[in-house]
Amino acid sequence: MPPTPLRRNRDFVLLQVGQALSNTGTQVTLVAYPLLVLAVTHSAAKAGVVSFARALPMALLAIPAGLAADRWNRKHLMIVADSIGACAAAALGVAVLTHRSPFWLIPVLAFVGGAASALFSAGQSGAVRAVVPLEQLPAAVGTATGRQAAVSLVGPSLGGALFSVARAVPFLFDAVSYAFSTLSLLAMRAPFQQQRQPDPASIRSRVTEGFRFLWDHPYLRVTTLLFGLANFIAPGLLLTLVVIARQQGLSGGAVGALVAAFGAALLVGSLV
Repeated sequence: MPPTPLRRNRDFVLLQVGQALSNTGTQVTLVAYPLLVLAVTHSAAKAGVVSFARALPMALLAIPAGLAADRWNRKHLMIVADSIGACAAAALGVAVLTHRSPFWLIPVLAFVGGAASALFSAGQSGAVRAVVPLEQLPAAVGTATGRQAAVSLVGPSLGGALFSVARAVPFLFDAVSYAFSTLSLLAMRAPFQQQRQPDPASIRSRVTEGFRFLWDHPYLRVTTLLFGLANFIAPGLLLTLVVIARQQGLSGGAVGALVAAFGAALLVGSLV
């Protein structure tokens, strides 16, 4: 009997819809964070500090989060991550709305939001594998990649437009998007991992084993290096784009459209 088509796979559709909304909120704040810092401090350096604070948790927590996703219930882990991200975004939105947003608060909440994203990402890949059969996994990954590409085009423009309405709106929008992601996870029925025997190995030995596995496979070793360099360089390019655009007098909406065009160029380049 052939497997159920992905469009009729209830859990897969719920996961993709929830993540489309959540990723849109993330892309909205991708533009809103530097715009907010530039508006509050007029300092490109401080905008860089906030961008660094937001990206740092992925580097620090990727491995511990992956171990946590292997050891504990992935669905619960992802719901906790969504809750943390929603609280951080809502707290910043309320602080901006009430004009109580000192600079130190922005990188702190950016770091908390980044930590939530790192924790969520660790469980997400396993969640996709849990809700689709193995033979449909390439199509499922392709669908998720297409969804992310579409969101990366729409999100920045929306973020700039919302920031033009009011500085707090993009962050409140992000908090609501996290809530929709949580609801989609709660509605899913499939378990996100199979039952297995507890691993008695220490965390240190498991991390060492993971690095050894990575190093022993040339393809994984090279692609990890390339993606690592890209993840280091790309945020700096994006921040530079936003800072120069603001210095040239572009509105928040125009900055968002410019970032979206940058994302579109990346998408076309990847297709080429």
